[in-house]
Amino acid sequence: MVVYLALTSYRHCPTRCEYPCISCVDLSAIVAVFPWHTSMDFDYFGILFQVVFWIVAMTFMMRWFARSRLRDRPASEARTLRQPTPLLIVGIVCLAMSIGMLYGSYTETGGPIPFVVGCAMTVLSLYLISDYYLARHVIDDDGMAYGRTLGKRGYFRWSDVRRVAFNKRMNWYRLELESGVMVRVTGMQMGLPEFAAHVLRHVPAARIDPRAHDLLEHAARGKLHRIWP
Repeated sequence: MVVYLALTSYRHCPTRCEYPCISCVDLSAIVAVFPWHTSMDFDYFGILFQVVFWIVAMTFMMRWFARSRLRDRPASEARTLRQPTPLLIVGIVCLAMSIGMLYGSYTETGGPIPFVVGCAMTVLSLYLISDYYLARHVIDDDGMAYGRTLGKRGYFRWSDVRRVAFNKRMNWYRLELESGVMVRVTGMQMGLPEFAAHVLRHVPAARIDPRAHDLLEHAARGKLHRIWP
């Protein structure tokens, strides 16, 4: 685009230099197409502040989630894996913000962008709230009853586990069953030490990946892996 505008300006140059020079190029046409390249129109400090703010906010939030995994719970929940309460709080706050954004999109200052962002935040917040209530697992000496945010609940015996692995990028333990079903246990849930102890006790070590085995051994001692960064 810039080369095209420069050549167009050169064709209309009254001096018709042998080679295009800076006087032949209409810089105003280029600036009009790319106005953000002017320091007066681009708020560098505002963009930098937003980036730094979100990095700091995400760091504090993820550390809040990480500390919540080892909080004391009632004896009745000792063998229950569930998301920490801060996740529910974040989901409710995001839902309130998304509702406000959707309402604002219908005002004079609104528009399609606030509407799209509001819809995306609504879907995300509803998923977080549903994940808190539905994605719960209950373990015992025979197996584990697992829940899913999207999909059917089920139950498997420890002897049905064919392979145990850990996905660092997605931050979850992956249990592959003999039936082909795959059960995922996220690394953000409460109750991971009890889960790790049962897996190490009832699943043969040959069926556990080395990396997952190390993480499970640490988790069984109450030393959970980092979830951020």
